[in-house]
Amino acid sequence: MIDDKEIYAEYFESSKSVAFDQQANINEIDKLMTTYKEWEDKEFGKK
Repeated sequence: MIDDKEIYAEYFESSKSVAFDQQANINEIDKLMTTYKEWEDKEFGKK
């Protein structure tokens, strides 16, 4: 997931730990939620 840029994080082989960029991940989730809400309004607003 990290290599595929699906999440914003860095893996440290030496300590086998992961450091997440929380703000970047939060921003990405916000964008996805906005897109979903727009889709939902468009799809369900057709009634």
